[in-house]
Amino acid sequence: DITRYGRSAVLSMSALENLSQSEGLASGAGAGAGAGAGAGLGGSTGGMTTKSAPPPPPPDKKVDRLKDYRNMLSAGSVLNVWTKGKYKPCHVLVSSDWRNIVWQDPKTSKKLGAMDLRAVAGVEAGVKPGHTKKFGLGRKVKEDCAFSVIGDRHNLDLEVMVAAQRKRWVKALSTLVEVFKTDPAALR
Repeated sequence: DITRYGRSAVLSMSALENLSQSEGLASGAGAGAGAGAGAGLGGSTGGMTTKSAPPPPPPDKKVDRLKDYRNMLSAGSVLNVWTKGKYKPCHVLVSSDWRNIVWQDPKTSKKLGAMDLRAVAGVEAGVKPGHTKKFGLGRKVKEDCAFSVIGDRHNLDLEVMVAAQRKRWVKALSTLVEVFKTDPAALR
């Protein structure tokens, strides 16, 4: 009987380990396997331990979709803000109440403008009309660095310094707008 219970416990542990790996819960495998082994040795009958119940779902905890971007958005970065074909380096960040995208002078921290997230329709990579020069004079925008925050009345046309940053900024701001419109309480 002891040998049979031991085999049953080993089967339970391996089944729980396979289940946790398939669910991507590698951190919970140790705790789940220990529970399965205890159940197998606890005096249950024959083959019943091989059909162990899946672990209970975690408590109703919402996933923070902005987890990867919160620090970047709240600290901000110096980006070029384009208006009518002219650019100005500005410190772009999200306000402390997570309701506005703010741009300010990087030296004096004087607020130069803000865009309310309620007015934002989306974020798009690429060159938009605010990036282009009227007479072709001066520096042109780097196409692989340009993106825009599309608003109801006006756009915020931005340019990152390095092309690799554009994808991260577009994804971060898109996620911010989506969370703001679907679950504003999650921003706090």
